[in-house]
Amino acid sequence: MRFAVIFSAHWLLIPLWCCAAHCGLIYSLLLPEPPSFVQSLEDTSCMVGSEISMKCVLSGSYPMTFIWIKDGCELREDEHVRMSFEAQSTELHLKNAQLSDTGTYVCEVQNTAGTQRCAAVLTVSGLSHLTSGENTIITFVGGTASLELRPVSETDAGDYLCKATNASGSDFCKSKVTVKGKLTPLCHAG
Repeated sequence: MRFAVIFSAHWLLIPLWCCAAHCGLIYSLLLPEPPSFVQSLEDTSCMVGSEISMKCVLSGSYPMTFIWIKDGCELREDEHVRMSFEAQSTELHLKNAQLSDTGTYVCEVQNTAGTQRCAAVLTVSGLSHLTSGENTIITFVGGTASLELRPVSETDAGDYLCKATNASGSDFCKSKVTVKGKLTPLCHAG
């Protein structure tokens, strides 16, 4: 009985059985498996300055090539954009997200059996700078910064960043403000 494994271009032949009295070989043609997304991209949002990662996990035959595309243009690595590729996954990392990073991101994967794409929308929200005024009071006393909003409305809900900067650098902290409802003042009849 003879066995042969033949690789020719992109297919594989393997004999499945051989009988002692009569040797009949059955060959099975194993075609490459096209890429398929096991974990697709998801729409996401972040604030300006955030780090963001998008990951795809795939199945399919090797070799595979991966391409990341934003709004129809292929992405290239730089100090802001990093791409990592592993056996069955690829990940896109964006450092210091900017408003210009908002868009539709596509992960395109290809092998000899086909091409697959998945897409997601990244929304980067900008920051608005607050200044002291009639309804906004910003104070800095004894190393403590405070923000007071009067009156508070539901539109004041969201993430607030406090950034401190000096000659040595800068840092920030973030607080989430939730407005739960309107307070009704108590009136005392006198």
